Amino acid sequence: MGKLQLEVAKVNTRTVLTLSQQEKKRSHSSPNIEGSFANALSHKFQVPKMSHGHGHSSHHHLKATVFVSGIGNDLCSPFFNASGKLHAVRQNAGNVITIDGVGNTQVVSSTGGQPSGAVFTSDGVLYVSDFGHSAILSVQADGQQDLVVGVYEDKPLKGPNSINITKGDIFFTDSGSFGETGLHNRGGSLFTISSSPSGQILKPIALESLAYPSGIAVSHDGKFV
Repeated sequence: MGKLQLEVAKVNTRTVLTLSQQEKKRSHSSPNIEGSFANALSHKFQVPKMSHGHGHSSHHHLKATVFVSGIGNDLCSPFFNASGKLHAVRQNAGNVITIDGVGNTQVVSSTGGQPSGAVFTSDGVLYVSDFGHSAILSVQADGQQDLVVGVYEDKPLKGPNSINITKGDIFFTDSGSFGETGLHNRGGSLFTISSSPSGQILKPIALESLAYPSGIAVSHDGKFV
């Protein structure tokens, strides 16, 4: 596959979409965790039974146990592929790896930079947010790596941090290195890359207005981030 086409959508930078801040009715349903992920969690975590004392509500606490250890102190951003295989990022090594239950690892991709997050699409393409390249990268099943986006309106990204995907649309935060943005400098951004007949379109949701945006979660319908 050749380099992905990218069309930059210019928007009024003063317009920032409200996410869930003005939502008046919130759902109280629990998240639905399915497949191998749920099975792995059920074996690794235990929920102790709590007594119901008079005047006290019961709480359930997850008891954490060590899954694997000794892989490296640069391990971050664990995630699963469609078949439930555990992946993670080794930031300093520049690798995206798989991890099995006994600690064996295998390199899926070496970006040559400093990856901070990664996610698979439904068709198996790996998208990586990378500090070192200050870009979003794509990695095909055959290992071919392409730069998806590294600039917005001719201005380089600060350094993409976290990445997520829903319904084929990619969402990522652009925080820069630690300390570059924060309460002292609300210059972080939240972007989305959506598909169109002419290619992929990069659009800001919150442009240079966030204090070090890092982790990101997206609702299944893509309406709340």
